[in-house]
Formats: sequence, structure tokens, C-alpha cells
Amino acid sequence: VCPIGNYCPEGSYKPTPCPEGTISTSIGNQNITDCKPCKPGSYCTPESFSIPCDAGYICLSGSNVPNPTGGIKGYICPTGHYCPQGAVK
Repeated sequence: VCPIGNYCPEGSYKPTPCPEGTISTSIGNQNITDCKPCKPGSYCTPESFSIPCDAGYICLSGSNVPNPTGGIKGYICPTGHYCPQGAVK
């Protein structure tokens, strides 16, 4: 049975880890589409844990770091605003 955090295409005997920024919380996944983007306000670890982003940051869908700065997966909290841990806007 394919373990959590992976998918196992039919005929494959080796689990394939879900891509960065995605999560798979069930066993037996067979397709990459079983790996879902991490929800806004959280980031996903390679072990398929979803953890709230650090205070002072906004994590967008698919983030894989607790303190994103690039603007694609998240950004630093705007000046003059308060962004608690797990903030989404």
C-alpha cells in the first residue's frame, strides 16, 4: 500500500513523493492528482504535514516554506499590518 505523502502509479513498486507544496494524508494514492495543494495560511512538509505559516508572513496555496518571500507561494506581511501565525490575508 502506498504510504502517506506519496503516490504509487499503477505497476510501480516504488512510492513517488508528492511535489513540494502539496499534501497527501491518505494511503493507497495512485495518481499525482491525489496530492492536493497546501491550503492558504499553511505550508506543507515533505512528510505531508500541514503547518500554519510563521507570524509575519502570508502563505498562499501550495506553499512549502513557513516564511515565503517570493510572492508566488506567499509574501512578508505588508508594512503597517499584523499577520498572526497562519494568516491568509
